[in-house]
Amino acid sequence: MHLKYYNHAGLIADYLRKSAAVSRYIKHTGLGNKAMDNGWPLSVKIAGMSALCLLLSVFFIKITVVPFLLFFGMHCVAIWPLLSYLAKARGASFAVKSYPVLFEIFLTIFAGLFTAY
Repeated sequence: MHLKYYNHAGLIADYLRKSAAVSRYIKHTGLGNKAMDNGWPLSVKIAGMSALCLLLSVFFIKITVVPFLLFFGMHCVAIWPLLSYLAKARGASFAVKSYPVLFEIFLTIFAGLFTAY
């Protein structure tokens, strides 16, 4: 059954576990036909990497805000299709409120991709 009741920590742990399991499966079955292909869409990889860089760039804001804005823009572009869908389905307010959760989810998926290797 798809309907599950998670608390926030449980949701993040579930995404980490599932993304690592999918990456291990793809790696061991050879479904990723390129050397660096692990079966995840490029947009998910970009969203995860830009979320990580966005998080790290917060520490450099006192030096310059440019890296933060660059990675924030990359992350928004990568998740724009999902945000657009949420805005159409549930309203713009819901999409804006979903951004922090999506940030965490994509960061978690990105971490799960690399725990499998």
